[in-house]
Amino acid sequence: MWTARVEADTGEILYPLIARGFTAGKGLLAFHSPLLLYCEQVAFEEDQPWFAKLDMHLKGKLCERAQSFLNSVIGGDWDYGDDEFEIFLARNGGSSVTETEFRDAVDRARNAWTSASLLISDLEAIIEGLKAGQLADPVWYELSYLIEELEALRDTILLLKNRYAKKVRLNIE
Repeated sequence: MWTARVEADTGEILYPLIARGFTAGKGLLAFHSPLLLYCEQVAFEEDQPWFAKLDMHLKGKLCERAQSFLNSVIGGDWDYGDDEFEIFLARNGGSSVTETEFRDAVDRARNAWTSASLLISDLEAIIEGLKAGQLADPVWYELSYLIEELEALRDTILLLKNRYAKKVRLNIE
């Protein structure tokens, strides 16, 4: 089961909870991957029309509005310095990660910090587009659950912003 947590630059970590009593994560990850492919113009054939319709409701700005979300997502604990590969290996015995992959992951995690205000605004635009678009369920997730997870994420980031967080990132494991 995939679980999301929102990490704030204040050191606080919150889990976006959805109304059904679960933690958001699966839908966010299910949305992230095909959205990334769509924005890189390599979407699967079955996803292309769905995202194109959503993009139409965002006046051609879907990928622009999605960048803060796409850039904020990481997976795993990569809060290491560039020179801490040996520490990483000691904590993760048997890991097949190479030193180059380690440094890439550390760099990705470091660069995932995103403006909380921008991410809230972009999530609101995407949520509104999803609601207004009268879209069918995508092949990879149920639309109503996706909206519910995106709203929970937005609300969690808003709470962190109200607690003085300026930057956040989304860790899905």
